[in-house]
Amino acid sequence: MTLFSETLKKQIDQCGMTVYQLAKISCVDRTIIQKSMTGDRIPNQEAIQKLRKALKLSPKEEAVFLEHYEMTKMGESLFLQRKNTLQFLNAIGHTYQVVDEIKALPVKTLEFEENSMRDVECFNSALQVQKLVQIMIEEVVFRLEEKQMMIYLPFEFYFFYDLLKQYFLDEHNQFEILNVFPISKECDGVGMQVNSLSALETILPFLMTKKSGYYPYVYYDHDHHQDLALIFPYYFITENKVAVIAADFKRALLYEHETVISAYKEAFSTLKKRCRLLTSKCSQRISYAGELAIMNRRTAFFEPLPCLDKFCSRVQIEKLVISDCEQRETVIEFIHQFYRQYADSDRKRRCYFSIKSLRQLAETGSLINFPAPVVRPLDKHETVAYFVLLLEELEVVEAQLFAIRENVLKQEGAFELNLIESSDVLIRFYHREKALLNSVLIDERNISQMIIDFFEFLPDSKWICTTKEIKDEIKGLITGLQASKNEEMFC
Repeated sequence: MTLFSETLKKQIDQCGMTVYQLAKISCVDRTIIQKSMTGDRIPNQEAIQKLRKALKLSPKEEAVFLEHYEMTKMGESLFLQRKNTLQFLNAIGHTYQVVDEIKALPVKTLEFEENSMRDVECFNSALQVQKLVQIMIEEVVFRLEEKQMMIYLPFEFYFFYDLLKQYFLDEHNQFEILNVFPISKECDGVGMQVNSLSALETILPFLMTKKSGYYPYVYYDHDHHQDLALIFPYYFITENKVAVIAADFKRALLYEHETVISAYKEAFSTLKKRCRLLTSKCSQRISYAGELAIMNRRTAFFEPLPCLDKFCSRVQIEKLVISDCEQRETVIEFIHQFYRQYADSDRKRRCYFSIKSLRQLAETGSLINFPAPVVRPLDKHETVAYFVLLLEELEVVEAQLFAIRENVLKQEGAFELNLIESSDVLIRFYHREKALLNSVLIDERNISQMIIDFFEFLPDSKWICTTKEIKDEIKGLITGLQASKNEEMFC
């Protein structure tokens, strides 16, 4: 029996039909239905659609029915991997929006005790543990001269990381975070553990600003179960305190004795030596020219608006960059070089984009890949010209353009995700109002492999619009723009 066969049998039982009756109504061979119920066969997509209609499933039942079918057809491990990769893609844009909205606490929220605590103090509730870590974080932020934290805490401790983000993202707070955590290796080459992507989602807000000071060190988790066997497996170190924390985050011990603090710092240093940095900010590691070279090696990518390399000619770029832009000629040259490398290259690249972003462009003229203080919106004529160019590209037989359905990719922010050959992932974030362009390089093979697999799986999946659907969408946007009598530029 498989998950789908159990679901199919349950739905047949609930509808009160026999297999013979269902076969007659659905026009699906009775033998196919019987073998599907026992798990000896997986029906094709055509049979699934006929069964779905014949069983008269509710929307909720239909969603479960189709998901269990995909899971059985693909394999549960691989299905969950791809589903989590999609969630990660959605989380990038959503998290970037959240980062912009976070307002850090302007002053400390708890009073510090002037008298020293005992060498060891116990905390026996979730509220007490939360108060303890808040005091320790705020002591570093507001009082200590050596503003450094050493962290070995899982991302399931949401209170801790949410609070840490608030203080770190405040531009007035400057401190260093050394964060060590485990990630997963692949499982038997079929599917991969997804906690690596979950970890990446949590740390992205620390990496999305221009600030430095957050360093995520990772190791593979083959020994992690031994840590969990400890009564207090996690710890948080500042200059003069160590908090050891239970796996349920409801118990903690606080040490202030120098010998204990020194021992934990040494243990953390030893652990960090067998780790490696998961991400690097390109601004800290390479020049923009170096980033151009990296980007030219990309093999597949998601960007909100496709084919900008063909649209952004030198003449068009000079028209788009605003006249009072600081260092205007340098900006024009950089944008020109960036897009020319793709237009002049004969390398085939697979491009995924967002239908929602095309609609936003039609409504606002906003090129969300560029900061607002640098590039003006397109006028209606330019927008139509861009859409016409897309239609022309879709007519090319070997075109590698794929639109992700709007209900699948809930595009919330302006970002690109690039696969750099077979080993690295480069994420580029755009903030229009602040003219911020930030790039983060993820140098981790297993994460890259998950995203490579996802992009290779997408073209034949139900998550991608057909070429006809994309063309119809673009033609509809063109018709709407041409019907408008207002020929002024978008506001």
